[in-house]
Amino acid sequence: MPIAKLGSKGQLKLPKDVRKALGLNQGDQVEIIITNKNEAILRLASIKTDEVFGILKEYGQKPVSIEAMKEGIKKRMKDHFE
Repeated sequence: MPIAKLGSKGQLKLPKDVRKALGLNQGDQVEIIITNKNEAILRLASIKTDEVFGILKEYGQKPVSIEAMKEGIKKRMKDHFE
């Protein structure tokens, strides 16, 4: 079981295999959930919509319908989790 070390400034150093398993890179934000059993759950923090607004739009790109977006997301999730 990997062990993380708490530094003098309160920074937690996550082992490389944990960072790799979570897909974490330098600068990523990690959400920490404390359970009622005083256990911590780490997960990659969600990105807010306003942080990514417009980054996918390219000049001359045709609009995509909501249905097409949902279908694309559904396919990607299926590919990723199956």
